[in-house]
This record gives sequence, C-alpha cells and structure tokens, in this order.
Amino acid sequence: MGLAEDRIDTHTTEKRTDHESACPAGTMSAMDRLVRGWWMMGIRGILALAFGGAVLAWPRLDFGAVVFLFGCYALLDGIWTLAAALRVSGKTLAAWPVALEGLVSMVLGGLIFGWPFVPSPDIRFMAFWGLATGVLELAITVRLPRETAAHWFFGTAAVSSLFLAMYLYALPHAVNAAVARALGVYALIFGLAVLLTAACFRSERHRVGRPRSAEAGIRERLP
Repeated sequence: MGLAEDRIDTHTTEKRTDHESACPAGTMSAMDRLVRGWWMMGIRGILALAFGGAVLAWPRLDFGAVVFLFGCYALLDGIWTLAAALRVSGKTLAAWPVALEGLVSMVLGGLIFGWPFVPSPDIRFMAFWGLATGVLELAITVRLPRETAAHWFFGTAAVSSLFLAMYLYALPHAVNAAVARALGVYALIFGLAVLLTAACFRSERHRVGRPRSAEAGIRERLP
C-alpha cells in the first residue's frame, strides 16, 4: 500500500513539474484568474447576443441605426474586455491579448460613432475590427489548454470574427441588408461561443477550487 501511494505521489509530482516547466508562471496565473473571472466573459457573450438579436429582430432596420448599434456594442465590449484584462493581469502583462482586444474595440467603436451615416468607411472599420479582434482572440485561445472545451469554444469565437472580416472585406459595396445580417449572425455565433467558454470556466472554477492553479488541475486529471 505504501509503495503504491509513493508511486501515485511521484506520478503527480512529475505531472506538475512537467506542466510548470512548459508554462511560465505568468501564463498559469492568467489562466487561473480567467477561470475565476468566468462571469466577466459571460457578460461579453450576453452583450454580443443582445446586439445580434437586436439587429436580426428588425430586418428593415436603417443602416445608420445598425452602425449606431454596432458602435455601442464595440465600445461597451471594449470597455468591459479591458476591465477584465486589468482584473486578470494585476501588475503583470500576462493578459496583454485581452487588454489589446479591448483597446482596439474601444477605439474603433469611437471612430464608428464619428462617421455614423457614411456606409463605406463604416464597413471598412467593421472589417478591420473583426480582423484585429479575431487575431487577438486567437492569441488568447492558444494560451488555453488544448484538451479543454474552453479552448475550442473560444477558438470558434475567434474564427467567427475573422470570417466576418473576410466577408466585409470581400464585399465592401454589399447592400445594407446583407451587412446587417452578417453582423447579426456573427454576433449570435460569437456570443454563444463566448458564453459556452464562460460556462466551461465556471465549471472548472467549482471543480478545481482555490488551492491549486486551475490549469494545473485540468492537466493533473489527464491519464
């Protein structure tokens, strides 16, 4: 019995050592705080769903109103994302992709408000917003353990942002209704993916508990 327990302890210690050598301390801390701040990510998902639902609920919505709604969404999402990054990072730069995503969203949201009734510049701003946030969301995704569902859910959110950018860049002169539908569908997919990511973080938060790093807890359960 004692020999078996020693083997188990040795095996667990080896797993922790391998994990700590593979992941910098700042990354592990950021992951742990992201898990603990699951509700902040959940609110991002709710904001996206609200925006997508508002756009799709009124199919004949004036394009100026669509631009106004998108500007509101981008600005609020940017403020909230930046606040989440500051909460996660503390005094480190471990969550720099999250902070940069929030800053980009805030700036572009403000620019869109500056041109509320000029369709072409707004479409280009929206396309650049999707490209910039999609790339930064991919940077966040690679920092999540690949064996978790959260990695794939948030990766889906990142890909949806990139797909929106490619669609808008490919069709810069698309009719207003097509742009509105693209924004609405994107927001619903993105919001759902982010909500599912938050649900995974919440589940992991309750399962792992406070004494250990959340990421370490995930990896320790692997065979």
